[in-house]
Amino acid sequence: MATTEFKVDLPSTLSVEETKVLLAVKLYEVGKVSVGQAADIAGYSKRAFMEI
Repeated sequence: MATTEFKVDLPSTLSVEETKVLLAVKLYEVGKVSVGQAADIAGYSKRAFMEI
């Protein structure tokens, strides 16, 4: 899978880790990535991501 890096200024209320999870969940929800790819983005195992 090809990757692209981008930079985002986050509000102080969001951590980088929380943002990764939110992005991964949304990408999976709209069908842009598989559950395994979403887990990788979020930094979780596939099993742990599925529990989220």
